[in-house]
Amino acid sequence: MRLFNVELIRFWSRRITWVTMAVVAACMLFGVGIAFTQTSADEPTGAGPRQTTNPDCVADLTAARDSGDDPELAGLSDEEIADRFCTFFEDSDDRRFFATDILGFGQVEDWSDSRESESQRGTIRVEGVQYEAPNFGLEGILPGIGVFLLIVAVVLGGSYVGAEYRSGTVENLLLWEPRRGRVLVTKNVAGFLSGFTVQTVLLVFFAALLLALAQFRGTFQGVDGRFWLDLVGVIIRAALMAGCFFVLAMAIAGLAKNTTAAVVALLGWFVVSNILIELLVPQVRQFELFSNAGAFIGLGDVGRYVGSDSNRALVLSHGPWLGAVVTAIWALLPAGLALGLFVRRDVT
Repeated sequence: MRLFNVELIRFWSRRITWVTMAVVAACMLFGVGIAFTQTSADEPTGAGPRQTTNPDCVADLTAARDSGDDPELAGLSDEEIADRFCTFFEDSDDRRFFATDILGFGQVEDWSDSRESESQRGTIRVEGVQYEAPNFGLEGILPGIGVFLLIVAVVLGGSYVGAEYRSGTVENLLLWEPRRGRVLVTKNVAGFLSGFTVQTVLLVFFAALLLALAQFRGTFQGVDGRFWLDLVGVIIRAALMAGCFFVLAMAIAGLAKNTTAAVVALLGWFVVSNILIELLVPQVRQFELFSNAGAFIGLGDVGRYVGSDSNRALVLSHGPWLGAVVTAIWALLPAGLALGLFVRRDVT
């Protein structure tokens, strides 16, 4: 327990921890400040938001479905195509910020009803085979920021271990506690909790800013008890994923004995992974790190590609909870390898 307390104190005593959190918080304040200038608390002068279906959009997509050009539309009725792809809210006078935009469905009359309809999966027919279509879950502001802030966990996790190798404090620590396995396991547990806490603090701060924006420059239309449960759930799930990414970055930094290796490896993968997978190995999309983490945060599904290259479509692979397991495996395998090497090799 004393070693665990030391690791927590060390993390929260580091300058990079507070500087990083301050920079992120300042960016959040700046973004919400811009949104404040672009929104208005005044209700629209017209009849208010109205749901509109674009007939040209429906005609084009039904033609694509009938011709087989777009396998994602196969098996959908005209009404399903209209509701899913061609229906939107039209109101140019409404400059209010809707609190429901925080999680993803915008101008709705009842959040619970919208969530239930979004949870119903459609079907996709590809090359004569019927598949379930993926549901992408909550795609609002906060889930998106939760995925982006995983980068913060990567930076802090990589530097947490890399800095010890750079400064040579690992050797001093092992003089005090020579059981290497215990040292690294304790570091991983403390790192997971630290990443969890940082993500929670930042997302709670950002959610508070957005709710204040809705209070003074918008509306809480459609918000109900289910909305608040979803809001808390997004923050907790994003914090859990941040803990996993913190441990993953620690493992890579420990294997390479370098902070830069962890940050470059994971940030590089974040930037290029979708391009590489889309072009080179679409068959492994369902195992991609950030796709699974994002699906768990937003309670969406992870998709996989089926069909030939010329007739390829994204279909359901697995749900968000299995996505959390895949992400945990991504973190635990390098952590286990780092533990094995840390116990056996020279730390200098």
